[in-house]
Amino acid sequence: MIEINFSPADLDEVQRVADIRHLPKVEAGIKDNCYATHKMTPAQSHFNGLLGEFAAAYYIGGEVDKTYNPKGDKGRPDFYVNGLGIEVKYTNLFRGDFIVPNRVIDPLNFRADIGIVCHPGYNTRRVILAAWVTREIFLSDYHIRNYGDGDRTAITQSNMRFMSELMDFIYGERSSMVER
Repeated sequence: MIEINFSPADLDEVQRVADIRHLPKVEAGIKDNCYATHKMTPAQSHFNGLLGEFAAAYYIGGEVDKTYNPKGDKGRPDFYVNGLGIEVKYTNLFRGDFIVPNRVIDPLNFRADIGIVCHPGYNTRRVILAAWVTREIFLSDYHIRNYGDGDRTAITQSNMRFMSELMDFIYGERSSMVER
């Protein structure tokens, strides 16, 4: 696990981008596809997801997309590093799964080369990058589970790789890392 600490200025930037992505949808009356529970609003869910994206981008040298697209990302990766698409999923659970939210259950909806799951740290300024998975491993080890909002395709952290191996995969020897 890798812990990323955010400064107050970093958190302000995450909030600014969350507002760019969320507020125009609210103003236009567009239904938000962002998963929200009775404990979290769509705006909070956007913010948390962006915390994960910013943490992962900071750690591996990527750049978060800071623009608004009224039609969403259409399943495209969150960002690219060294030619690889990176998809980041934030969960509020310490050992939470990497979940691909999709309306039609199809593991091929995970289109990135790498998936990273993260969760909150020990205070609101920290994010833990918990584990990562290649697309190949995801497609061989996924499961279908209902998390309370319909079936989702997911993979448990125990089937994912240690964060300490990610930089070698991105910038070093990839072939030995595809298989567990």
